[in-house]
Amino acid sequence: MAIQFIQVPIVLSYLDKEAYGVYLTITSIVMWAHNFDFGLGGGLRYKLTEALALNDQQKCKQLVSTAYFSLTAIMAIAAVILTPVIYLIDWNSLLTCYSISNSYLQLCIIAVLITFLIQFVLDLITIVLQAKQKTAISSMFRPIANTIAVGGVICLKQFSHNSLFDACMVLTIPLVLVLLATNIWLFATEFKSIAPTITQYRKQMLKDIYSLGTKFFLSSLSSLIVFQSANILLSNIIDPTEVAIYQTTYTYFATTIVFYGVIIAPFLPAITNAFVNHESQWICNCMSKLTKFTILFSLAAIILAAVSKFAFHIWIGDRLVIPSLLVYFLCFYAICNIWSTTYNSFLIGVGKLQVTMYLSIVKIVLYLPVAIIMIKTLGVIGLVLSLLIVNTFPNIIFSYIQYRKIISGRASGIWDK
Repeated sequence: MAIQFIQVPIVLSYLDKEAYGVYLTITSIVMWAHNFDFGLGGGLRYKLTEALALNDQQKCKQLVSTAYFSLTAIMAIAAVILTPVIYLIDWNSLLTCYSISNSYLQLCIIAVLITFLIQFVLDLITIVLQAKQKTAISSMFRPIANTIAVGGVICLKQFSHNSLFDACMVLTIPLVLVLLATNIWLFATEFKSIAPTITQYRKQMLKDIYSLGTKFFLSSLSSLIVFQSANILLSNIIDPTEVAIYQTTYTYFATTIVFYGVIIAPFLPAITNAFVNHESQWICNCMSKLTKFTILFSLAAIILAAVSKFAFHIWIGDRLVIPSLLVYFLCFYAICNIWSTTYNSFLIGVGKLQVTMYLSIVKIVLYLPVAIIMIKTLGVIGLVLSLLIVNTFPNIIFSYIQYRKIISGRASGIWDK
């Protein structure tokens, strides 16, 4: 998180506000490529944790092999489909950015897209690590990559200025290299017994992974539409500078969300393990502890809001003007997000995602029209309100109800699927 905070002013000193907003929007657009894994990563995590709990090493190897080769094929197809589509779009009009040529924007988007597609395949190693309950190791990759990226931007400043393509490459390639090195190292050493091989690919395993993975996919799809479209909507309806303002403020409050995520991440495979072994009392104790952390992190978000004016002055100086109202709304959003994460994580851990799947479909239908209307009416504040109304409030309400039903043994019908 510290590295991300350092990265923002350094990148802003290399790119101007408009180019930085365009970069954030480009990365949001290519993140949509993640949809093409159809929930494979989420399905793999649950099934692999279950196989490990049952000590079925053969099934573990087959699951890993099937996931890697399936996702590689999916991402290759995605590249073939999306590359020509990118060349058909008028990016100047879509991003309301006319200071950068359309052909140059296309080049930047293609380059970032390819790195992201490769990253999604290599990122399966984090799923394997989480299933093995080695979450601490899986959490190291992005800080290492971000450190390299920050160093790369500092070096870039010595040779060029405001080059969007150079910035895109320096900020995205390090994570691919770190993940590639990790995959090679772990599958050659500690995880050699479950290393992916083409001979262990099992087509029938896709059903095991995708039966649950489809629910993860719809949840992932709704999240991508809700979160990754934010930058596109702001850039198109207002301008790219507004993207930089929103993302910078969001990054500030995301500290609470990210740190809470660090705490809750190890509990996911542990809850799965406990649920498979019918250890309901351990799960209750675990959720009680997590509730105390949600209160603590909610207070932390309020403190961040109270000192935000001073913090932004130290952090980014006068490069961006952050509205106070946006600070308050994003503080409230961060608190709600933390509470919903607790119960959503429980549902992911026990694999009961039917209600979440139906809720995701509703979000997919409602979010964009609601967000467009509210942004046109209230600007960036409207965006945050649409996030709360369509996404966060329903998450809190339905996930809490389902949690209470499951933990008390009263869940039935869709609440138990």
